[in-house]
Amino acid sequence: MKKILVTIIMPFILLSIMALSCKKEDNSPVEPPTHGTIKGSVVEFGSTDPLTMVNVYSTPPTSFVKTDGSGTYVIKTVEPGEYQIIAAKIGYDTISVNVNVTAGATAVADFILVNKNTKGSIKFGQISGNIFDAKTFVLIEKVNLVTTPVTSSITSDGSGHYQFVNVSPGEYLLKAEKVGYDTVSINVNVYAGSVAEADIYLTKTDTTVPPTTGSIIGNVKDAQTLLSIRGALVSTVPSTSAVFSKDDGSYSFVNVIPGDYTVQISKTGYQDAGTQITVVAGNVTQADFTLISSTGSITGIVTDASTHLPIAGVNIQTQPGTVSITTDSSGKYTLEKIPPASYIIKASISGYTDASLGVVVTAGNTTDADIAMSSGN
Repeated sequence: MKKILVTIIMPFILLSIMALSCKKEDNSPVEPPTHGTIKGSVVEFGSTDPLTMVNVYSTPPTSFVKTDGSGTYVIKTVEPGEYQIIAAKIGYDTISVNVNVTAGATAVADFILVNKNTKGSIKFGQISGNIFDAKTFVLIEKVNLVTTPVTSSITSDGSGHYQFVNVSPGEYLLKAEKVGYDTVSINVNVYAGSVAEADIYLTKTDTTVPPTTGSIIGNVKDAQTLLSIRGALVSTVPSTSAVFSKDDGSYSFVNVIPGDYTVQISKTGYQDAGTQITVVAGNVTQADFTLISSTGSITGIVTDASTHLPIAGVNIQTQPGTVSITTDSSGKYTLEKIPPASYIIKASISGYTDASLGVVVTAGNTTDADIAMSSGN
């Protein structure tokens, strides 16, 4: 019974393993193409009838093929590179076309062969070629073509190919037009009994709207501490708008008409500042500021003149009057936001003789003013 059960189960196990193996193979990455293809058609000059059994080969050599009943041929598995494709048939002129083969793509090389028996009696020539996208090299259909002097007006077919027949010998200006592409014109010389090959490359029209305005950005910092300043008023001359610097000190103006501007900035407690800039359409102009305080500060240490130890609790005043503070436990004091001017610093405390010191305060700077006090009698 066990042998029968094992015999029944084993095929299912094997099938499951095979299924998992196949699934793993299906998920394997696809290898990128390494070769390209060359294809085309061959017709007889002066008609649209296909030519069969035309020998088609290349230099450097690839494969030797013949056109089929519809006059077409295909050369497969071609290494990427430049090739000269040659079409030859007994009783017809041999001609060649240069193509560029890329991996995973198809290069087109069409031919129009002239019959040697009728060549001498032919009074007209032809203009033939393909129309490509100048960037992608993809063939473009439904391109309108016209010549000057006027012969006829035609449109490229679904393969991007075009052909003017029964063209009188002479020099022509060939113009190619298609909506979404820039118009291209080329010069072509036509000879009786021959085909003027003229491939055309069209460039897509740039529909990008060029920028008409620029922008101004910047940061505002304290010149002494280099910390960001919030709430500074920023404006321009000529006027655009007014903004305040953000918490990180940054500001910005957008949609600014190109030109020369003065960026001005003001903030209570700081000196006004400004700078000249030029705004260019499509560009960002940066104007950073480091603001200098409009006031200064005075700092110092009060010590005993004999022991040189710091004295705490000393009353500090200025003359003219500004603020009044007392020294801390280490005898230190700091007077902040003092308007620029000359001052007398007065220090007083019980048990010591009053002391004074002359100082000059300048904007944005700190003035040191250490004071030594003598004990009172």
